[in-house]
Amino acid sequence: MYEPGETPIVPSGESGLGGVNSTSTDESARQIRIFADPSQFELLEVLQKRHPLLGRTYEGALRALADEQNPESLVHCAHSLRELIGALPLAVRDEKKRPASLKAKVVEVAEAWKRQIGKTATLAGGGWNGPIDGPLRKVLRQLAEFFRWFEEEHPRHTSDRDGVLDMFDPSGRPLPDHLRKRRGQQIDDLDQFMNQVAHHNKLAISRAEFSVRVAQTEALIRTLVIVTPYEDRKVLDDLLKVE
Repeated sequence: MYEPGETPIVPSGESGLGGVNSTSTDESARQIRIFADPSQFELLEVLQKRHPLLGRTYEGALRALADEQNPESLVHCAHSLRELIGALPLAVRDEKKRPASLKAKVVEVAEAWKRQIGKTATLAGGGWNGPIDGPLRKVLRQLAEFFRWFEEEHPRHTSDRDGVLDMFDPSGRPLPDHLRKRRGQQIDDLDQFMNQVAHHNKLAISRAEFSVRVAQTEALIRTLVIVTPYEDRKVLDDLLKVE
């Protein structure tokens, strides 16, 4: 999944939607209610409490969608929703540190390989022969360490996403495999759709069709950030089914 590069700072003593004082918050809420229905406003407040960036990004998506005079309205909304999907881990964990440089680590391992491969007697005539000697054993250990480091510092998208989905579950336990797979597929499908719209690859889509996908995205986010009764989750699951 995406890690935002910079976390917004809310000045001390400020709170509410957009991180402003109470008077400004009331005015901001009044303006937002003009283009956000009650369920959207509720979701916006929850996201804002979870992390300022989540609330700001979702509000941006709503404002973009409401601006029907803007020919890029759907594109801008899709971009914000894609950013929101990518930033959802901020709701359940601290912002991840940037991974160490892959290039620097590869250069380090490559240099070690060059040093040891010139010393080993196992490589001769372009082929490997004989038992593993000291130099070869040393470089194999370094390669194993590199791959372990790479898995930790640069986890596969699905592994990172699945870990986050487990964190969202109110039970505090890992999700059953079939539920994690279904939720993960829903996230990937919506993210892919929003990415296509954001990059002008779905120019023929109507506002009505796009609004359906917005509702599906909101329903998915709601199941993650708002603890809901089982019956309500069933309704949301039905809404998320894509024909």
